[in-house]
Amino acid sequence: QLRSLYSQLLVGGLFVGLVVPPLIFEAMIHLRASDLRAVIKPSLALATVGVLIATVVGGLILWKVVGLSPYVSFLFAALIAPTDTVTVLEVFRRVRVPSKLSTLLDTEAAFNDATGIVIFTLILSAISIHEFSVSQTLFSFGFTLGAGVFIGLVVAFVGELLSSLIEDRVAETILAIAVVYGSYALANGIGASGLIAVAVAGLYFGNYTMRSAMEPASREAVTTFWAIAVFLGNTVAFLIIGFQTNIITLSQSI
Repeated sequence: QLRSLYSQLLVGGLFVGLVVPPLIFEAMIHLRASDLRAVIKPSLALATVGVLIATVVGGLILWKVVGLSPYVSFLFAALIAPTDTVTVLEVFRRVRVPSKLSTLLDTEAAFNDATGIVIFTLILSAISIHEFSVSQTLFSFGFTLGAGVFIGLVVAFVGELLSSLIEDRVAETILAIAVVYGSYALANGIGASGLIAVAVAGLYFGNYTMRSAMEPASREAVTTFWAIAVFLGNTVAFLIIGFQTNIITLSQSI
């Protein structure tokens, strides 16, 4: 039964849907709009062109130096090129780095989801059918990113309107949970990036909703709740990474 539940969490995508959105949301609500404006251009460049360059370089090294097949090399490179959100947020929580650098990488890690999806799909399509449409690829990227941003803004705006009508700390906390999973589910439901929707919702929620529509007591309660949720999420995330790692296979493939 445990193995069945574990398989459903990973294969069914429940792990990403349950654990990762709170980690992104909690990091984004602490980013100030002024800090974001200072790093938004390099963050988007790293999240798009940076991921593409990392994929090409990583694929070439695995192909030409390590000796893996081109198919395996570039697919694997596309998987590992996007910065891992969970790792970045956890490391930056423990290590003191300049705030601008932290904001830069936090933002890049939250917005590289669309690029990674499109590059991986592009490589898979090119290998399997030996042809692909540039216009369709660009549309897919634009939709994945743009629709995610739009849904995040809409859900966060609705959350702000509702928050202005509520004064109860428990209700405010539940509303924040609804914003997180509502934006993620809506975006994923139409084929956009749920993680980007959560990141945008978190930015809006932290810079507008928590500042203008919440009482100080509610703001403190919501902040404390997400701090606990992030601690539990990180614990589960790294525990599952450990469960996934086969020590024997790892030692044989070192």
